[in-house]
Amino acid sequence: IIPILGFISLGNYQFGLQIAGLLTLLPTIAFKYTLPLDSRGLHNKKIKQIIVGIVVLVTIILIIVAPILIQSIIPKYVQAIPVVQIAILSAIPTTINYMMLSFYLGRQENKINLVQSFIYTTTLIIFIVSLGSLFKDVGLAAAFTLSQSSVSIYYTIIYLRSIVRHEDH
Repeated sequence: IIPILGFISLGNYQFGLQIAGLLTLLPTIAFKYTLPLDSRGLHNKKIKQIIVGIVVLVTIILIIVAPILIQSIIPKYVQAIPVVQIAILSAIPTTINYMMLSFYLGRQENKINLVQSFIYTTTLIIFIVSLGSLFKDVGLAAAFTLSQSSVSIYYTIIYLRSIVRHEDH
Protein backbone atom coordinates (compact mmCIF):
# COMPACT_ATOMS: atom_id res chain seq x y z
CA ILE A 1 0.00 0.00 0.00
CA ILE A 2 2.79 2.43 0.91
CA PRO A 3 4.57 2.42 -2.49
CA ILE A 4 1.28 2.88 -4.33
CA LEU A 5 -0.62 5.31 -2.09
CA GLY A 6 1.80 6.60 0.54
CA PHE A 7 1.84 6.93 4.29
CA ILE A 8 -1.09 9.33 4.61
CA SER A 9 -3.50 6.96 2.88
CA LEU A 10 -2.15 4.07 4.90
CA GLY A 11 -2.56 6.05 8.15
CA ASN A 12 -6.13 7.03 7.36
CA TYR A 13 -6.95 3.46 6.35
CA GLN A 14 -5.43 2.07 9.53
CA PHE A 15 -7.31 4.62 11.64
CA GLY A 16 -10.58 3.53 10.03
CA LEU A 17 -9.74 -0.15 10.63
CA GLN A 18 -9.03 0.53 14.30
CA ILE A 19 -12.44 2.15 14.77
CA ALA A 20 -14.09 -0.75 12.90
CA GLY A 21 -12.10 -3.15 15.08
CA LEU A 22 -13.62 -1.62 18.19
CA LEU A 23 -17.07 -2.36 16.80
CA THR A 24 -16.17 -6.02 16.29
CA LEU A 25 -15.31 -6.59 19.95
CA LEU A 26 -18.89 -7.57 20.80
CA PRO A 27 -19.20 -10.07 17.91
CA THR A 28 -15.82 -11.55 18.82
CA ILE A 29 -16.94 -12.13 22.39
CA ALA A 30 -20.29 -13.48 21.16
CA PHE A 31 -18.44 -15.87 18.82
CA LYS A 32 -16.53 -17.31 21.77
CA TYR A 33 -19.85 -17.79 23.56
CA THR A 34 -21.86 -19.22 20.67
CA LEU A 35 -19.24 -21.62 19.28
CA PRO A 36 -19.47 -24.11 22.18
CA LEU A 37 -23.27 -23.92 21.98
CA ASP A 38 -23.19 -24.54 18.24
CA SER A 39 -20.82 -27.46 18.71
CA ARG A 40 -23.35 -29.07 21.06
CA GLY A 41 -26.19 -28.45 18.62
CA LEU A 42 -27.95 -26.00 20.92
CA HIS A 43 -30.01 -23.27 19.32
CA ASN A 44 -28.67 -19.78 19.90
CA LYS A 45 -30.23 -18.02 16.92
CA LYS A 46 -31.84 -15.38 19.15
CA ILE A 47 -28.49 -14.42 20.70
CA LYS A 48 -26.94 -14.09 17.26
CA GLN A 49 -29.84 -11.95 16.03
CA ILE A 50 -29.52 -9.67 19.06
CA ILE A 51 -25.77 -9.26 18.50
CA VAL A 52 -26.29 -8.43 14.81
CA GLY A 53 -29.06 -5.98 15.75
CA ILE A 54 -26.89 -4.23 18.32
CA VAL A 55 -23.99 -3.92 15.88
CA VAL A 56 -26.27 -2.55 13.14
CA LEU A 57 -27.67 0.04 15.55
CA VAL A 58 -24.25 1.08 16.87
CA THR A 59 -22.88 1.21 13.32
CA ILE A 60 -25.61 3.58 12.17
CA ILE A 61 -25.11 5.79 15.22
CA LEU A 62 -21.34 5.87 14.77
CA ILE A 63 -21.56 6.71 11.07
CA ILE A 64 -23.66 9.75 12.01
CA VAL A 65 -21.64 10.75 15.08
CA ALA A 66 -18.11 9.96 13.80
CA PRO A 67 -17.58 13.30 12.01
CA ILE A 68 -18.50 15.24 15.14
CA LEU A 69 -16.34 13.07 17.41
CA ILE A 70 -13.32 13.13 15.13
CA GLN A 71 -13.51 16.89 14.59
CA SER A 72 -13.71 17.58 18.31
CA ILE A 73 -11.42 14.88 19.73
CA ILE A 74 -8.83 14.25 17.00
CA PRO A 75 -8.96 17.18 14.55
CA LYS A 76 -5.77 16.01 12.79
CA TYR A 77 -7.79 13.10 11.35
CA VAL A 78 -10.60 15.16 9.83
CA GLN A 79 -9.56 14.04 6.34
CA ALA A 80 -10.08 10.43 7.50
CA ILE A 81 -13.79 10.89 8.28
CA PRO A 82 -15.07 9.26 5.05
CA VAL A 83 -12.58 6.42 5.51
CA VAL A 84 -13.79 5.86 9.06
CA GLN A 85 -17.44 5.89 8.00
CA ILE A 86 -16.85 3.32 5.26
CA ALA A 87 -14.71 1.14 7.53
CA ILE A 88 -17.36 1.30 10.25
CA LEU A 89 -19.83 -0.23 7.78
CA SER A 90 -17.64 -3.35 7.69
CA ALA A 91 -18.74 -4.16 11.24
CA ILE A 92 -22.10 -5.43 9.97
CA PRO A 93 -20.81 -8.08 7.55
CA THR A 94 -18.01 -8.95 9.98
CA THR A 95 -20.60 -9.65 12.68
CA ILE A 96 -22.64 -11.79 10.32
CA ASN A 97 -19.45 -13.63 9.35
CA TYR A 98 -18.63 -14.40 12.99
CA MET A 99 -22.12 -15.71 13.65
CA MET A 100 -22.10 -17.90 10.54
CA LEU A 101 -18.57 -19.11 11.22
CA SER A 102 -19.67 -20.20 14.68
CA PHE A 103 -22.54 -22.13 13.13
CA TYR A 104 -20.37 -23.96 10.60
CA LEU A 105 -17.41 -24.61 12.88
CA GLY A 106 -19.86 -25.93 15.47
CA ARG A 107 -21.04 -28.42 12.87
CA GLN A 108 -17.38 -29.23 12.09
CA GLU A 109 -17.66 -27.99 8.53
CA ASN A 110 -14.07 -26.75 8.35
CA LYS A 111 -13.90 -26.65 4.54
CA ILE A 112 -16.25 -23.68 4.63
CA ASN A 113 -13.73 -21.75 6.74
CA LEU A 114 -11.00 -22.44 4.18
CA VAL A 115 -13.20 -21.24 1.31
CA GLN A 116 -14.23 -18.07 3.17
CA SER A 117 -10.56 -17.29 3.89
CA PHE A 118 -9.77 -17.68 0.20
CA ILE A 119 -12.70 -15.45 -0.80
CA TYR A 120 -11.72 -12.79 1.74
CA THR A 121 -8.04 -12.73 0.75
CA THR A 122 -8.69 -12.77 -2.98
CA THR A 123 -11.34 -10.06 -2.93
CA LEU A 124 -9.31 -7.90 -0.55
CA ILE A 125 -6.25 -7.98 -2.83
CA ILE A 126 -8.31 -7.31 -5.95
CA PHE A 127 -10.26 -4.47 -4.33
CA ILE A 128 -7.16 -2.90 -2.73
CA VAL A 129 -5.36 -2.80 -6.06
CA SER A 130 -8.35 -1.57 -8.06
CA LEU A 131 -10.21 0.68 -5.63
CA GLY A 132 -7.09 1.83 -3.79
CA SER A 133 -5.46 3.09 -6.94
CA LEU A 134 -8.69 4.85 -8.01
CA PHE A 135 -9.93 6.30 -4.72
CA LYS A 136 -6.87 6.24 -2.41
CA ASP A 137 -7.67 5.72 1.29
CA VAL A 138 -11.43 5.74 0.71
CA GLY A 139 -10.91 2.94 -1.81
CA LEU A 140 -8.90 0.97 0.75
CA ALA A 141 -11.70 1.25 3.29
CA ALA A 142 -14.22 0.23 0.64
CA ALA A 143 -12.01 -2.73 -0.27
CA PHE A 144 -12.03 -3.94 3.32
CA THR A 145 -15.80 -3.51 3.66
CA LEU A 146 -16.50 -5.17 0.31
CA SER A 147 -14.25 -8.11 1.18
CA GLN A 148 -16.13 -8.70 4.42
CA SER A 149 -19.38 -8.36 2.47
CA SER A 150 -18.18 -10.93 -0.09
CA VAL A 151 -17.70 -13.45 2.69
CA SER A 152 -21.19 -12.65 4.02
CA ILE A 153 -22.64 -13.28 0.58
CA TYR A 154 -20.81 -16.62 0.45
CA TYR A 155 -22.15 -17.62 3.87
CA THR A 156 -25.66 -16.58 2.86
CA ILE A 157 -25.52 -18.65 -0.32
CA ILE A 158 -24.32 -21.81 1.41
CA TYR A 159 -26.80 -21.33 4.23
CA LEU A 160 -29.72 -20.91 1.84
CA ARG A 161 -28.54 -23.95 -0.15
CA SER A 162 -28.48 -26.05 2.99
CA ILE A 163 -32.03 -24.96 3.84
CA VAL A 164 -33.24 -25.89 0.36
CA ARG A 165 -31.48 -29.28 0.57
CA HIS A 166 -32.94 -29.89 4.02
CA GLU A 167 -36.46 -29.11 2.79
CA ASP A 168 -36.03 -31.49 -0.18
CA HIS A 169 -35.32 -34.41 2.16
